[in-house]
Amino acid sequence: MDALELAEAHQIGNAHFIPILLREKEDTRNYITAHEAIKKGLLDLLDSGDINAVIVFNKANLPVLFIAGMDVHAEGTQSRIIIESHLVPPKTQMKLPCRCTHDIHPIRQYHCMMTDVEHYKVAAPGVRGASLIMSAAGQDSVWSKVRAYREKLKQGKHRGKSLLNAEETSSRLSDVQGKAVEVIREDIARVTPHKQQVGLAVISEGEVQAVEVFDSPETYRAFHRHLIERFASEIAALKPTPPKKVMSVRDTILRELHRLSAKLEIQEGKGTAQAKGKILGTLQDKDEKLIHLCLEQL
Repeated sequence: MDALELAEAHQIGNAHFIPILLREKEDTRNYITAHEAIKKGLLDLLDSGDINAVIVFNKANLPVLFIAGMDVHAEGTQSRIIIESHLVPPKTQMKLPCRCTHDIHPIRQYHCMMTDVEHYKVAAPGVRGASLIMSAAGQDSVWSKVRAYREKLKQGKHRGKSLLNAEETSSRLSDVQGKAVEVIREDIARVTPHKQQVGLAVISEGEVQAVEVFDSPETYRAFHRHLIERFASEIAALKPTPPKKVMSVRDTILRELHRLSAKLEIQEGKGTAQAKGKILGTLQDKDEKLIHLCLEQL
């Protein structure tokens, strides 16, 4: 983490996205991401018949990375969100713990969860957080967050255009999030990853909303657009952060990244900029090298 630095922020709506860069040359990865495996036809994801699990078949010769909060759109069964980061071993079948993101929908055991990489997104912050930290509270907590997210988007606007039609009734997260993303698609496309980018810090309303870091630029690129989409769709309608406030938190973000504390705390002066968060997802390899870290304001 000491080899990290921050680049200039991008802005979409009222959200600021600060690229996190790796100063040193990356090591060769010993895994591939789920998106890369799907593109190569090396991954199958099936419904287990249990609302809390999906079946993964890794046909690759390398482990496959799933990150906490990946939302899988499914037709003919319930869409799911993966609730823990995993490296699925090569040539292996295993069950991944998940939650449902499609309220009141039938479930079909062994049904294919989709084979198109575009159906594997990263869930919007509120829903992702509910899925990862409220597992003890049950499935209803996640469904409630999906409904709340839908209603919030109906009130939001981007460049004067509504993020979601006021008549929208879908209870599937991927439907709702996808429609909001289309409104900001052009702005999202302009935020391209840096060559050595391994992560992203997100600022809204003077606070750090999230920090996401991977061990490799190649891995980050596989998730870049999905990470931008999930934040931009939800916080585009929030109050803007003054440019000076954005600049004031940069060094503190980097310092906190280096500390890798269990809580993200940012303070400037007498608390003029402050955020408290929790590590929602971490994954290390067998040598305890960090592969993925996700912190979010709760």
